[in-house]
Amino acid sequence: MSGDHSRSLGKGSAAPGPVPAGLIRLYSMRFCPYAQRTRLVLRAKGISHEVININLKNKPDWYFEKNPSGLVPVLETSKGQLIWESPITCEYLDEAFPGKKLMPSDPYERACQKMLLEDFSKITSLLFKHVLAVKDGQDTTALKAEIAEKFGKLEEETLQHVLRARAEESELLKSICAEPNQCRFCPNATRRFMVGTQSQWLTT
Repeated sequence: MSGDHSRSLGKGSAAPGPVPAGLIRLYSMRFCPYAQRTRLVLRAKGISHEVININLKNKPDWYFEKNPSGLVPVLETSKGQLIWESPITCEYLDEAFPGKKLMPSDPYERACQKMLLEDFSKITSLLFKHVLAVKDGQDTTALKAEIAEKFGKLEEETLQHVLRARAEESELLKSICAEPNQCRFCPNATRRFMVGTQSQWLTT
């Protein structure tokens, strides 16, 4: 797996050559949270890749041929195919490359993950805004409160998603045996837990 280029390419720089066979190229920026998302997927799936950082404040002219908006991230394949927009690049990598799938196969579960991702992406922009505000010596009290509120809501959504998934698992378990804790298939795998006022079976 190729590493990160040490410098960012800016205006006046020469365009890189074709992507070598067996690699995929990521046009990125070291501090861009949206490009970081694509980097994480590349690493999580163990995809051989190279990274070229772009100076977003002084973009090279040739980069607009890669993405008309001039933004990162952009993926380029050895066939010259170009894919941009952070969520789309991640979905492409998950579908195009073998190995562990990062998104569930069930349509509803996949939609739930995408909703959580969309909510989290709104927080990352606030975090970046907070970093800039601190750097400029601005008052960040209101911004901190907004970030805390959004993180709280995201945590609640994530917890509800996990509990819903575990409750669905318990329904399947109950269909196998009337008393899960006495089931010969999983004698020590269950315990009761409470969701609201309802008692459910929870695998552990």
